[in-house]
Amino acid sequence: MRILLLLLGCVLSAQTRQSPAAATPKTLDELSAAIQTFPTSSLYSERGQIYLDQGKAQLAESDFSAAIKLRLDDSAAWVGRGKARTLMGSYSGAIDDFDQALRINPNSASAYLERGYAYGKQGEFKRSIEDLSRSLELEPKNVVAYTLRGSAYHAVREFPRALADLNAALALRPNEVNLYLARANVYVALGEHEKALADRDKAVQLKPDSPDVYLARGGSYHQLGRHEEGLKDRTEAIRLAPARYDGWYARGSAYYLLDRYEEAVKDLERAADFAPGNQEVLAVLSKAREALAKQQAGSKTKPESNTKGDEPRKDLADQQQKVEKAATVTAPAPAAPISDPPKPAPSNAAPSATAAAVVMPKDPKSAEIHNQKGRDLIQAKKYGEAIEELTLSVQQNPDFAQAYNARGFAYYLTREYKMAVADFDKAIELNPKYENAYRNRAAAKAAAGDNAGAAADLTAANNLAKQ
Repeated sequence: MRILLLLLGCVLSAQTRQSPAAATPKTLDELSAAIQTFPTSSLYSERGQIYLDQGKAQLAESDFSAAIKLRLDDSAAWVGRGKARTLMGSYSGAIDDFDQALRINPNSASAYLERGYAYGKQGEFKRSIEDLSRSLELEPKNVVAYTLRGSAYHAVREFPRALADLNAALALRPNEVNLYLARANVYVALGEHEKALADRDKAVQLKPDSPDVYLARGGSYHQLGRHEEGLKDRTEAIRLAPARYDGWYARGSAYYLLDRYEEAVKDLERAADFAPGNQEVLAVLSKAREALAKQQAGSKTKPESNTKGDEPRKDLADQQQKVEKAATVTAPAPAAPISDPPKPAPSNAAPSATAAAVVMPKDPKSAEIHNQKGRDLIQAKKYGEAIEELTLSVQQNPDFAQAYNARGFAYYLTREYKMAVADFDKAIELNPKYENAYRNRAAAKAAAGDNAGAAADLTAANNLAKQ
């Protein structure tokens, strides 16, 4: 979310002809009054930019559309509307706007940057990298472009290039916390955990009041076997943000993998309270309860997944990658797929979120496998096959909110908006704090013509992002 706000803040305001007024209006009220008196493309673009900065994407899109009607040759207005559509999750429409902006002004660094970001959100990393590279040719010192291209290189596992871009960004902005966290993630992927720890330690120094930096550094401590320090960092993250699930989940997962099952269950139950539909939390909580029951019964045996000597540290690293999302600079790819609407849920689907906290899915492992296959197929643009895999996933685990969200995204991409909305509805029912599902549903509703519903969902998503 932070990188998106950063990105939005970097886009240039539209430069169109001025109002005949002696002074350019500055506030929304002044702009609205000026538009009533003498509407111009420039005034609509200025007000649209203010709405965009406030996260009011629907209003921004409306104003930029009005600006475009008055001046079809205004490249900045096309960029502005594309940005509004990106914020709404309507990436294909945004790309169309950026295409038009570049037809008018082939040297618009902003249009290339924004289109590269939108391509990344669709998982089209090659195109994303090409556009971001062109943006950097035009503006060689653009920190956002380096950051996004570095994230895209990371996504396609071109780690040396990812490091080069993030190093370039840090040279331009040496005190940017998210850049250190992003580079640390690349070091983790390369297995260079000491370097990752150094970057995360720098992030803590720069922003000691952020729970995200402690979650990230705690992961590095655990990966290096420094578990007490890792637990201390996760405890600090909880102190700073006691109502967030990820701190409780991170510490509970660490307790579980360190055989401290009673403490693990307590923390994971708190995480489940804050994120009742989160399947990762529920899966680890189930394992912790099972292990605690065996321990209390006098058994020394751990669950099968942790019997090998090196497994705890490997599992811990895997778990940490999942709980570090908040500490990572957002990559150009979607946080979760925005697929087309799902087919109707099976008749025996989905106990309530409350019931899900105590009733485990019938085959969560199989459901996760089908979910991952479905997401991979979405990236490959094989949407029909993706829907089939994701349908198998929700049949195996009717409470799998992420799979419903992914299938909804597949339906969205195939323009089956009604089915997409149905799947996003289910994902939100299972996890009312699922920010990405709200954004995806907003895009599907907007595409289906439900602008009021889309605006409501965007407001809900933005409120969740502030929590």
